Amino acid sequence: MGRMQYSYHVDLNLVELKPIGSISIEESLEYGHSLLDEGVMSRGTVEYVDMSETTNLAIDYRSAQRLVQMLRLWVAQGWTGSVFYAPLDLEFGIMRMVGGLADALAPDLGIPLITRREPSALQEVRALVDIPR
Repeated sequence: MGRMQYSYHVDLNLVELKPIGSISIEESLEYGHSLLDEGVMSRGTVEYVDMSETTNLAIDYRSAQRLVQMLRLWVAQGWTGSVFYAPLDLEFGIMRMVGGLADALAPDLGIPLITRREPSALQEVRALVDIPR
């Protein structure tokens, strides 16, 4: 069982998440819905996920479908994208797969899910999400 430690930086309108350990889809969905319940996902919110301490991420096609349903709720509240710092090959590949699945399952969302091998300063995350595609 993992931990989903996050904080909201009001001045940046940015959620910073650090998943630690083995993360299940249920933990990911619980995190996502808690942001909705707390009103954090509002107009222009971006998310930065530091996966440097993630040891396992369990996701399959059905899980991806559930995740996309939650992302639709985020979009409805104003979320504009996420940047994932995934330094290891496995996490990097999984997050690229998740982004591809989200594009395939919900091409209408049009929200960037960017995976990077190097960390980003929180002040730089919004610029990464706002890059024209």
